[in-house]
Amino acid sequence: MQHTHAKFIDKNTVEFPPVNDNTRGIINYFAAPELLEADGYLSFVGMEYPADGKNYSAVYEVRDNKIYQSWQEIVPEPEDEPAIPAEEQRRQAYLAITDGMEAELAYKTRKGYPAEELKAIEEKIDRLRAQIKTMYPDEAEVQ
Repeated sequence: MQHTHAKFIDKNTVEFPPVNDNTRGIINYFAAPELLEADGYLSFVGMEYPADGKNYSAVYEVRDNKIYQSWQEIVPEPEDEPAIPAEEQRRQAYLAITDGMEAELAYKTRKGYPAEELKAIEEKIDRLRAQIKTMYPDEAEVQ
């Protein structure tokens, strides 16, 4: 059924007339423009729903004693990415940054490299771990 008249409620809502006015015993009331206009209904100018696959909501506006329908795209709220806890970020950083150096330290220790070289690697690992801990502090330390 194509609506020809409606009552403007607000920019997002209109009220279409009933098919029949049972109170007054009028059949096909919705198709009687002179009765509708006498009862406060305005001419309704509808617009086809866009066929581009996006979601829209109807918007209504009164101009020249007519109600015009248009469509406003519904833009979904961006979903927040789940926050990765600092502890997990720190663990991932340790793996990515210090794992190779720890493997190198273990290898050189087994092979008997000089103590100064091993100590230098250990100190570098400790410095990097401290930097990582500063970047991703414990939750308890932040509060």
